[in-house]
Amino acid sequence: MKKIDYVISGLPFLNFKENERDTIFQEIFKLLNGKFILFQYTKKDSF
Repeated sequence: MKKIDYVISGLPFLNFKENERDTIFQEIFKLLNGKFILFQYTKKDSF
């Protein structure tokens, strides 16, 4: 399979179980020949 140059993800990884996150990351890095860019919003209580 051809390697990919970029993965841009907005998946909320903190909402996944640890084993699900591990599987997703393993599969991404198997195919990746470049950069993995992750953005994520996390709820934070106000002060």
